[in-house]
Amino acid sequence: MNIYIRNTIWATVSLPLLNTVVCATTGAKTASEALQCKIISVGNQIQNTCPYPSELYSSDPQYKKDIDASMDAVGLKNLMEDNTPLDGPESPLSPIEIAGKVWLKGSMCEAHNCGGHYLNFLYQPTDHRVLGYYFGERKGFIGEPGEEEKKILFADEIEKNETAKRIAEANKSVANNNPDAPPPNTIWEFTNKNGQTLWQACGGSNSTCVLIASAKFHVAVFNRVSKSACAFGDLYIVNRGDIQSWQQYDTGICSPNAYITQSKTYGLPNVDIGINGVLVKRYPIGAWSFNKEKHDPVWLRNRKYGENNSFSNPDK
Repeated sequence: MNIYIRNTIWATVSLPLLNTVVCATTGAKTASEALQCKIISVGNQIQNTCPYPSELYSSDPQYKKDIDASMDAVGLKNLMEDNTPLDGPESPLSPIEIAGKVWLKGSMCEAHNCGGHYLNFLYQPTDHRVLGYYFGERKGFIGEPGEEEKKILFADEIEKNETAKRIAEANKSVANNNPDAPPPNTIWEFTNKNGQTLWQACGGSNSTCVLIASAKFHVAVFNRVSKSACAFGDLYIVNRGDIQSWQQYDTGICSPNAYITQSKTYGLPNVDIGINGVLVKRYPIGAWSFNKEKHDPVWLRNRKYGENNSFSNPDK
């Protein structure tokens, strides 16, 4: 899940050691227009034409009607209205192709409780279909998604076997699950240098964490409830190679209005932290994993990953 704060002001900012250009663009006003939208991050430049779920809910009556009908059908009335529990961070709606059709994928969550209360959803404007996964006091799927859609709705789960386990758990009663033990054979069993499992750090079955990005050997996990009194939250990076451990990384900011998201540079995932369109920290976990596998070739080292990145491999 990419976590954003809605109504971000896009601007051009110049600071010492930082020159981030965030291009202001005109966003889509209807779901049909949003099928063509783009979010592009290259170096320190971000371009976004994709609307947030709350913006489209206000500007497109048909989208609002379809969303309301689907949520009402499962007892989640007015879920996307202002001043409701999910009136918090949200991700821009982004196009995704499934079985030959383009859908819009989005997510939204409760402020300061993204890991414990959120909605991941898909919307197809031509068919007026809404599919989703809701996680809160009640947990379950919305709109009878197929197996492929379920995997997309569980995009926060990185490994295929972990995704399959989460889907299986969602399809059965949670009463059969042990809330105190981490899911076996997953990153949640990994420990830090103090012996604490990632599962424990994230609150166990009442998890306050979301998975932000992954590469072959590294996974970025964000804890919305900080263990270090940071109003923004804590960033954990997991090494799932031979070390199989996790450690906390500096977010560079503690403002509750900051955001964390995934971007890509030359196809390799980064973890970006910023505020009001200004990049504060970048962790290129894709480059770390690539270097670990390919022995850090000179051609990749010389490519630019932004002024505020931590390019060196943390495993060395």
